[in-house]
Amino acid sequence: MLCFVFQIILPHFLQAIKPHIEKFWSDDMANAWRALFALIIYYMEDGIGRAGVDKRKLSQTFSVT
Repeated sequence: MLCFVFQIILPHFLQAIKPHIEKFWSDDMANAWRALFALIIYYMEDGIGRAGVDKRKLSQTFSVT
């Protein structure tokens, strides 16, 4: 569930930073940010799995309402 939060944040993050780096912005840069978030999500899910964390309990802790 925590990883789901990152998926929710990504479009808002991109929208928030774009005006500040508008002259450097490109589709490639947006794709690079998406790739970075995908890596973060991948390694967070991997770490959660390796730590043996109960994903149901984690979901309850970080529920999005």
